[in-house]
Amino acid sequence: MIYKDKDITLTREIIYCPKGEMESIRINQITRIAVKEKEVGNFKDLSVVFFVLGILSFWFFIGFIFLAWGVVAMFKKINTYTLVVVVKGQEVVLLTHSGKTHVKDIARTIWGLITSAKALHGVS
Repeated sequence: MIYKDKDITLTREIIYCPKGEMESIRINQITRIAVKEKEVGNFKDLSVVFFVLGILSFWFFIGFIFLAWGVVAMFKKINTYTLVVVVKGQEVVLLTHSGKTHVKDIARTIWGLITSAKALHGVS
């Protein structure tokens, strides 16, 4: 076993993903892997609240903090990241997570397994 999580289990030959579209996928069947990003929301409404609070309490030190939070919230986006593999010409979603590094690390691990399987078995 290479990696085990509540959403996915990686071994040297098979990926088990009970919550995905396919429950198990053989490593040698995967032709491509990608991480897709999707914006699911933002904090623009919250930024307006912080701006109003900052203006109302501007003469106190906390007003500067609220204004700074308002600026940060205006540009902050809420994203989800999806790990997609291509198996026999069909895109299969393995997992969706809010953490970019978590999904990218799993993608790198799967890519390493694919590469090592091809090197060991001489498949191009």
